[in-house]
This record gives sequence, structure tokens and C-alpha cells, in this order.
Amino acid sequence: MPEYKQEFIDFAIRTGALKFGEFKLKSGRISPYFFNAGDFADGETISKLTNFYTETVINNYFEEAILYGPAYKGIPLVALTAAKLYEKYRLKYRFSYNRKEVKDHGEGGSIVGTKLTAEDNVLAIEDVVTAGTAIRETKAVLAANGGATLKAMIIAIDRCEVINEGDTKTALQTIAEEEGIQIFPIVTIHEIIEYLYGREIDGKIYIGKPEKEAITSYLEKYGPKKKIFLS
Repeated sequence: MPEYKQEFIDFAIRTGALKFGEFKLKSGRISPYFFNAGDFADGETISKLTNFYTETVINNYFEEAILYGPAYKGIPLVALTAAKLYEKYRLKYRFSYNRKEVKDHGEGGSIVGTKLTAEDNVLAIEDVVTAGTAIRETKAVLAANGGATLKAMIIAIDRCEVINEGDTKTALQTIAEEEGIQIFPIVTIHEIIEYLYGREIDGKIYIGKPEKEAITSYLEKYGPKKKIFLS
């Protein structure tokens, strides 16, 4: 596992953004873990967080693209990721973000930053993707503001869950195929288990046998099911 992924998991644990226990999700599912990007709420943590988005761009996405931050959470993420790409790698990624309310004076429109055109490819920076709503909203904004193409999105964690029980593909795989984009997580829940199982961080083991069994059981229920081929 790349070092930046290990560092991200350590960071998520130490900030309290990654928690283990029992949590009710928007879907109604009871999850044995929870990730809350809203816990990155000061200059130090948001700066460190965007280091990991930066490394994910470098390690996964090589096409020329304009970075885009969907309002609201994506706005600070995209600005700081663009800054880190320049500071660390001297890569001058242009970036844009949207307003929720269309501006009716001055330059108008809902896009702030780089003006987008139909020839541009866009790489979006987000915290999470669950049902694909943010992707469809982003596509609509791009279509109404120059027609740029959403090519990919980077998120923090892939929970590796399905949309509906019994699906053979994860939610992110399904959404990516339906929307015709690539989705790159900083880490997956499987990588989190692999790295944290039995590992002590600041004197505490966060994933021991009970936690691993709980997550494994959860994924057996809500993870993708293997296709059965009949002869």
C-alpha cells in the first residue's frame, strides 16, 4: 500500500474523522464505522487533508484537466489541492467552483475561477459519493456553463458497498459506469482494514478481532455479490 494511503488512515484516526462503533447512515443501514469529513475544520487539518487529495491526483490521474470543487464542501478542497499541486510538484492546475445561486450581475453565471469551455476536461474534488447526486449536479452545472466534460472525481473513502442488496458491483462502480466517469478514492474500506487490523496507534488498537468481524459481516451483507455462472 502506498505510504500516502497509510498516512491518510493514521490522520483520519488521529483527527477523529474515522470512527468505529455503531452508526446509522442516511441509507438507514447500521454501519460499524463512520467517516466525517466535517471534522477537518481548522487550518492544520484541512491543509493535511488536501495533501492526500494531491497525492491521489498524482498517482491516478494524468490527463490534462481543470480541477473543480462542487459547492460547498468541494470549494476549499479544490482550492487547497490546486495550491498543493503547485507547491509540491510545480504543477499549475487551473481550478473552478460553483455558486449555489446564479449571479445576475457583473460577469454573471454560477462558475467562479477558470472559465470552462466545451473543450475542457474536468476533475472534480469531493469528500464522498453515495448515490451519484453530486455527480449529476456537477454535470448539470458544467453543461450550463460552457459544456466542459466531467472525466473523473476524487473522493476520500470508498465504502465498497452496493446500492441495492444483491448487486454485483459497488455503488461507485455502478455510478462511474452510468455516468461515464472515473472515481478515485484516497483509500477503500478494505485498505483501512488491512492497515489498521491489530495495529496500535497512540496506544490504542482501533480494529481488533471484534471490529474486523463486524466490518466483514457488514460487507458480506452490503458488499457486491459474486456473479454465479450456470453451465
